[in-house]
Amino acid sequence: LKFIDDNNGFIVGLNGGISKTTNGGDTWATVSSGTTSGLLAINFLDANTGFITGFNGTILKTTNSGLNWNPITSGSTGGLRDIVFKDANTFFIVGDYGVFLKSTDAGNTWNQISLSTNKGLNRIKFLNSNEGIIIGSGGLLLITSDGGETWQNRQTITNKIFRDFAVKDTTEIIVVGESGAIIGFSQSIVPVELTSFSASVID
Repeated sequence: LKFIDDNNGFIVGLNGGISKTTNGGDTWATVSSGTTSGLLAINFLDANTGFITGFNGTILKTTNSGLNWNPITSGSTGGLRDIVFKDANTFFIVGDYGVFLKSTDAGNTWNQISLSTNKGLNRIKFLNSNEGIIIGSGGLLLITSDGGETWQNRQTITNKIFRDFAVKDTTEIIVVGESGAIIGFSQSIVPVELTSFSASVID
């Protein structure tokens, strides 16, 4: 789910599905993706330019606010699970089996970079122009302090799959994962606490 302003938003999903709203989510209309691959992530650089990533190495790009989507060659065959824009030209994609892609021409071409891991990479975010985080399977936490040129593996005291994370404020990052795993990090990306809990659904 991604909104580019108060009214216009997108949902991506199975079988190449894209839905768009122009009224803040009150109604949704189907948009053609041109693919049957499952779609996993969507992000917009600005109001016009956006990208979708998905299974089978799928990358789609729009330059007209999501009216049309065109395929971009990724050089990968796995699931591409997240895309982030470090600046107007430098983009990163993370995916299954340690796939890490970088573009330096605003997403027109992509190069695969080795991070020396085959663990699944699920999310990537930058805190600023230098500091970034990648999370993934097996408690994987990779950090960069040089804008993504190099990445270091950080011990997280868990082997749970990390699913997502958010920057709470300028000094704290919260990572969540399977089996109720929650881990907090300071601004310097050093683990400060790990909490696990169990939950059940009550009808």
